[in-house]
Amino acid sequence: MKKQRKHPDTPKVLPWLAKRAGVPFERAVELWAEARHHAAAIHEPGSPGYWETAVGCLQENLAAESRSRQSAPFGLGPLVRLPASQWLQGLALQEKLVAIAANSARNWARACS
Repeated sequence: MKKQRKHPDTPKVLPWLAKRAGVPFERAVELWAEARHHAAAIHEPGSPGYWETAVGCLQENLAAESRSRQSAPFGLGPLVRLPASQWLQGLALQEKLVAIAANSARNWARACS
């Protein structure tokens, strides 16, 4: 029995493109619909120029969406997407560095007094 696709009007490669761009699949489906609408305004639907324009527009839309998702306030976009384990490792390292700095400050205070 053949598995039915959830969105049969989308290209089969769309899930891979969405994952590669870091865009949720549902958002990629919306971008595909926008790309087809844009292509229909220029070419006759179904023509080779229509599909070429739709795919090109989809690629541009995915790239723009990916850039907007990567940019976060203060340039923290890449950090926001780190796995939780890396966040926890970073926090543990910060705690150790703070402890070292506090010990150094205490030692300097003792040495100076």
